[in-house]
Amino acid sequence: MSDRTVTRFQRQAAEFIAALEQLDAGGLARLKRNAGHTLADARDVHRAFFQSLPYTVSEHLHEDYFLIATLFPLADNRAGAGNFGDTMRRVKQARGGDTSGRANSLDRRFETLLDCEREHLHFRLRQAVRLAASSQQAMIACSASAGGRASPARRSSAAFAGPSSSAALLPTAPSY
Repeated sequence: MSDRTVTRFQRQAAEFIAALEQLDAGGLARLKRNAGHTLADARDVHRAFFQSLPYTVSEHLHEDYFLIATLFPLADNRAGAGNFGDTMRRVKQARGGDTSGRANSLDRRFETLLDCEREHLHFRLRQAVRLAASSQQAMIACSASAGGRASPARRSSAAFAGPSSSAALLPTAPSY
């Protein structure tokens, strides 16, 4: 793999994320409703997806980009919000650390995600991202009820994977 190939994929990913950030609320809602579906099974979202997709993206990567597009509306899109691993660690901590049965179930869920077959990846990722998004909302609600606005440290601990990590999920080289 050459540096030129990596640069092309990084550029495509950056263009794609930038286009997703420009979608209106309706386009984002349609993408969000299709989270966990394949491109072939998706409904009422093809226009928003293909308008966001750079035309230079190879057809065999469309499904990968569609997965990212449908998970994108679930993410907290603040710059520097972290990565998926950090997010899942914070979710585990918020659910009771290493000793809680709920935290152990999160370990099992994450292991299942890592071990799943390619055809189940979109479903497993959607579950994990939705869990993280709901946990983030719970953390924000708890901090708000504990005395108003959350401190900067609390806000950063509740941060969810943003555009930079969405781009990190995109393939960096063709997979055949």
